[in-house]
Amino acid sequence: MIDSPSEPQSMRILQICSARDLGGGEKHLADLANALARREHDVFAAVVPGSPLVGELSALPRENILELPMRNSLNILSAFKLARLLKDLRIEIIHAHVARDYPLAAMAASRADPTQLVLTRHVLFQLHKSHRLTLRYVARVIAVSRAVSDSLRAQRIFDRAKITVVHNGIDIERFARGRERVAADKTPGARLRIGMIGHLAPIKGQKEFLRAAAIVCKSRDDVDFVLVGEDKSYKG
Repeated sequence: MIDSPSEPQSMRILQICSARDLGGGEKHLADLANALARREHDVFAAVVPGSPLVGELSALPRENILELPMRNSLNILSAFKLARLLKDLRIEIIHAHVARDYPLAAMAASRADPTQLVLTRHVLFQLHKSHRLTLRYVARVIAVSRAVSDSLRAQRIFDRAKITVVHNGIDIERFARGRERVAADKTPGARLRIGMIGHLAPIKGQKEFLRAAAIVCKSRDDVDFVLVGEDKSYKG
């Protein structure tokens, strides 16, 4: 008789994010937390009061969303409160996504053994050298792309073996439903519209979007291109 593989064991996970705006990294956190909760993990979230993430965490019970005044990365009182939460909730993994939250999560995890610290790095901006000390006990660092992984390895803040590339997951069903709705509403002869939403900054790739638009416009004249976002470019 062959034993069937056992089901993955449920984990107790706390996602932490002090962001006050909803950007790509925050949307990823919400998608990840919701997906983990639907897979029957016990998922909690620590956010700042009034965080827009509260409305995005649809799969989490409201009592699992905890509002904390996370004022800065080295606020001792916030770290102690977070450590107490980790102990009370028996959290196994604390997962931070914003650089200013990394030291706070690390300090709390160090006081709540055996909680493991996991970080996700979403951007290419360099981390401060002080992180080499504050984050030395991190269990795993997730880079959302090969470029981010290469940047982290070049900084030599983390043990290279702890850096793993995990691309952000995409709910393709959400876009499939949107495509079906657009197809149903489209009138004969209507123009197509392609948009890009994000901070207006070189790292976001708006130049590449415009180059692609120019290529498309050479072969067809029924497409409009729209750029939406706040200007984040450097002003000297």
